Amino acid sequence: GGGGKSKAPSIRIGDTLHTRGVPVEPLAGFKQAKSMCFGGIFPSASDEYESLKKAVEKLTLNDSSVLVHRETIQALGPGFRCGFLGLLHMEVFLQRLEEEYDLDLI
Repeated sequence: GGGGKSKAPSIRIGDTLHTRGVPVEPLAGFKQAKSMCFGGIFPSASDEYESLKKAVEKLTLNDSSVLVHRETIQALGPGFRCGFLGLLHMEVFLQRLEEEYDLDLI
């Protein structure tokens, strides 16, 4: 992309990479982590959405087990519906958003 913006590649842990035109057999037995707990994450003020978006993107670079989908709820505005491995995983993720990125969340 141009304009100094970069996007994370759309690959996930477990993907098999190969040279174009030279297919390979993927490793057998790998399974994606399954989300067991889901929650909505919304900024307390709608003008904080971009800050939340950037923070979620940064945290998910190091934690590929978090599933993230953009969601807008009329009463709350834009935010995210996220899937986690469990309640503790969700609590730690939310705590990191609040403490490391100084976000006020709903």
